[in-house]
Amino acid sequence: MSRSRASIQHVLAAGASADHAALWEAIAHEADAEADRAKKMLANRARAESDAMRDLLTAQERSIRKELEQHRVQLPLELTDARERAAWLADPQAMTDRLDAITTERDSEPRRIEEIYEVALIRVTPIGMVYLWPGKPGKPERDARGGR
Repeated sequence: MSRSRASIQHVLAAGASADHAALWEAIAHEADAEADRAKKMLANRARAESDAMRDLLTAQERSIRKELEQHRVQLPLELTDARERAAWLADPQAMTDRLDAITTERDSEPRRIEEIYEVALIRVTPIGMVYLWPGKPGKPERDARGGR
């Protein structure tokens, strides 16, 4: 390594802490702005997913209510097997139980989804600093066409 290159590296390394301190406020400000942007994006995603869950639960409720309102009084002829018959007779109770669960889930599930998207920790950790230096020390710069 040439003497001038080593001296440049030494000067840059010696001033790195001061350079970092001088830049930190701007970096922290930019990080805060990015964190706010990310939080908004996550909140929008959470809202969309929780709304989709509400819609799904509403559709399930509507479908179950429609099925329960239809008169299931006459046992279909093809249900001669005792197990099939028992399952068919148990369906209304299972649907009623599901309606009760939907009532609870309508509040809990969208809230649970939104909680998943809450930001728990924001951390900014510097991992390095890069100095851009024009050309190579001791050598003339070349233009983009390769000439001097």
